[in-house]
Amino acid sequence: MNLFQKIIFAFKWYFLKKKGYSNYYISFYSDELKNGLKDKSFSLKDRKWAYKRGFQPWRIKQYGLTEENYKNIMSDRDYFYLYPINNHYSSWVDDKLSMKYVLAPFDRFLPRYYFHIMKDRDIMKLMDCPQELGHDTGGVVSLLESKRMLAAKMSAGTYGIGFYKLEYKDGAYFANGEKYDRNSFERFLLSLDDYIITEFIEMHPELKKINPGAVNTIRVTVINEHGNDTIIPFAFMRIGTKRSGVVDNVSKGGMVCKIDVETGRFYDGQVLKDHVYENVEYHPDTHERLEGIVPNWELVKKTLREMSEYCPQLKWLGYDIAITADGFSIIEINSHHGLHKAHEYPEAVNKFLFSELEKKKKKYNVK
Repeated sequence: MNLFQKIIFAFKWYFLKKKGYSNYYISFYSDELKNGLKDKSFSLKDRKWAYKRGFQPWRIKQYGLTEENYKNIMSDRDYFYLYPINNHYSSWVDDKLSMKYVLAPFDRFLPRYYFHIMKDRDIMKLMDCPQELGHDTGGVVSLLESKRMLAAKMSAGTYGIGFYKLEYKDGAYFANGEKYDRNSFERFLLSLDDYIITEFIEMHPELKKINPGAVNTIRVTVINEHGNDTIIPFAFMRIGTKRSGVVDNVSKGGMVCKIDVETGRFYDGQVLKDHVYENVEYHPDTHERLEGIVPNWELVKKTLREMSEYCPQLKWLGYDIAITADGFSIIEINSHHGLHKAHEYPEAVNKFLFSELEKKKKKYNVK
């Protein structure tokens, strides 16, 4: 067993010994650990320092970690330990189809769901599908020809993985810009497994001016610690670029802006370069200034509070929303959203997460 294998074994042993870790995150963090240890762009000293304290090596520069401040920032390892914060109720929102049923009273703020494609079940019509359409590829094609644009999403996908923007124009069919004729497009549809075909959300014109190529989603962190005390302590906007294509994820080349939760003002545009956020003032493609007021922001806050209090069992959520001309639409809800900007978390978020950490350690008698 070489040194690399010994380190991986030691971490797996540590996780298995420490009561409360889920098997899912033991596997997930082990993979993260392997990737980090292999990354020679960080010194061995930095890698050891980071992993000893529960962080990925790139967090040192991303968060500005030092011996003096690292204990004030939620580490990757401790956040993995918290999974699942919402216990088994996470399943209500982790799956996009379950979310649609659970939040039926708030259907106005959800995309229309048309079809569900599963390889072992073929194509099933969903609640918003026109009755006259068939439950086959012909039905999907007919709907696309009528709507001109649709979205295909993995039922349980996240990070924009597996997302397809479906289009029909000039007699041809497109998936993320790749052109198909009718037969090849139907074969493409049948290649999908556990995909939801939904309405394609058109974002608000003011935000579309900044970047028209992808829906510029907003991540809104909502905490409902006791079921009746919902707060919205943190939010940021993701903005797509030509580089990120039809998605707006920072890891794919997108951008982020901070959001003042009280006022809805977005500002301080940033890009991620070598795991470090760098400030930018203008969008690189449209040259629009990365500053303004999020439209319909008061409606967003009011509705997300109502949704969270409707499902009081869910105390930690990351809503991904798209602002539209007449309101907003929920793209997905994350029950354990990533620590993209933990170094910027306000006191309310840190207080909640570290309190949850202490409660879990106490429950499992872990020091």
